[in-house]
Amino acid sequence: MRTTLVSHGNSLLAPIIGLVLCAPKFLAGAMTPIADWVSSLQRVGGLLLSLDELNHRRSSAGREKTASPLGSVRSL
Repeated sequence: MRTTLVSHGNSLLAPIIGLVLCAPKFLAGAMTPIADWVSSLQRVGGLLLSLDELNHRRSSAGREKTASPLGSVRSL
């Protein structure tokens, strides 16, 4: 019960604590624009999606090249 409370509490409170800690710097103009961070996040996300798609293509191409044991048996 305690483990569940801590894990769910952490997932709920982490964004709020980050917002509270960053808000003063953002309002004072000391923090860099969030647009830079978002664009970096989009580039990294796009790269990860491309790598996942490439990995999926390679794994499905490898399965097609592998001969099935039943495919090599001639009908008698």
